[in-house]
Amino acid sequence: MDTLKLTLTSRVSNDAFDVGEDNPVNRALNALLEDGKPIRSFSMCHLKVPPEAATPKELRWVGVFVLSQGDRLLYFPGFSYERFLAFQGKTAKEPSDFAIDHLSLESNFLRWHITSFKSKDHLGSPRTCPLGKGRHLWFGLSVANLEVFRPVCHKTKISVPTPSIDSRRRIDAFMSSREDNKDVWVGLPPGATATFDPFFFHIAVIAGPKGFTDYLGPQLGFPEGSPSLAMPLPEGRVSLPTRHHRMTLSEGVDLQIVLTCLPGALNVPAAFTGVEVQ
Repeated sequence: MDTLKLTLTSRVSNDAFDVGEDNPVNRALNALLEDGKPIRSFSMCHLKVPPEAATPKELRWVGVFVLSQGDRLLYFPGFSYERFLAFQGKTAKEPSDFAIDHLSLESNFLRWHITSFKSKDHLGSPRTCPLGKGRHLWFGLSVANLEVFRPVCHKTKISVPTPSIDSRRRIDAFMSSREDNKDVWVGLPPGATATFDPFFFHIAVIAGPKGFTDYLGPQLGFPEGSPSLAMPLPEGRVSLPTRHHRMTLSEGVDLQIVLTCLPGALNVPAAFTGVEVQ
């Protein structure tokens, strides 16, 4: 076995190095470089921290989005911790101490699940929410504060074992997946963090055909009725500050990434929300 070493440089002012095996780039590349599974697209998503936020560091990892050769969409979260409490419906699901690696969306955009490292375990099989015009709400992600996301360092170092006889092909496949640089920086609208007190952050990810019209409706995967809420969300319509971003993964697939703030608080660092299976 060889060890492939890569260094990614980000446009941030700090001089820090991220060498952790659990960083989202390392985990996403594990499937390609170590396991040899081909991918079509590899895109990084960074969150620009609002200047008024108390969270240090100018950029945080939302994570890495991958389009597999089989047209599955994979999301590798950029969390600053490794484990989380898992819920199915409104009760804890065992094992509650679940090591998340990525979310996987089927190629027909109808169902998704959470996968542990090395695909040793799967959690849930929620449906997506159809939004018309080929769009589907994949998931909602609520976070208590921006420190939940890993800070982006100036350099991210990757070290992955790979068979000697196939290392060149795997490197070439990764470089091909990075063509046209589909990375996205996302952020909140100005003053969003002053809208509610208390508040928490929320991200909605919508998948659909390339060039689809932005979804501007209310179905954004909010954690309504979730045990992760420290207090219930307010009833009725509430005006929310939102910002919409677009990530193109291929000639046929786009993602719409919506950021907002919600009134209230979480009793967990982060919570994924999907349509509950009946």
